[in-house]
Amino acid sequence: MNEAEQAIDTAWRWRGKAQTQLRLPNCYVWLIAVGTLDILFTTIILSLGGSEANPIAAAVITAYGLPGMVVFKYFAMALLIFGCEYVACTRIHTARRLALLVVAISAAPVVWSSGLLLTIAV
Repeated sequence: MNEAEQAIDTAWRWRGKAQTQLRLPNCYVWLIAVGTLDILFTTIILSLGGSEANPIAAAVITAYGLPGMVVFKYFAMALLIFGCEYVACTRIHTARRLALLVVAISAAPVVWSSGLLLTIAV
C-alpha cells in the first residue's frame, strides 16, 4: 500500500469522498464552549435551588442526574457537528450558516443563565 492509499484509509468518508479534517472547526469550538458554559451555569443554578427550563433536559436530569445531563448535552453537540459536516460535503456556505445558527441558539440559554446568576449575586 503506497502513501496515498494509507492517507485515504485513515480519512473520514462522506458520500464516498475522503476527508481528513473538519470543515468548520472554529464554529465547533464555539459550540463546545457555549455548551460547556450551559452545563456549568445549569449546574450552579440547580445547586442554588433553581430548575431546568428545557423539558427534555429536565427529564434527563430527573432520570440520570447531572452526569446524564452532561452526556446528553455533549451527545447533542456531537450530532449537530456531524450534521453540519454532512451538509458541508455539498454546501459549505449552508453548513457555515447552520453552524452559526446552532451556536447562536445554544448561546441564548447561556446569556439567560448569566443574567439569572448576576441577579442572584447582586
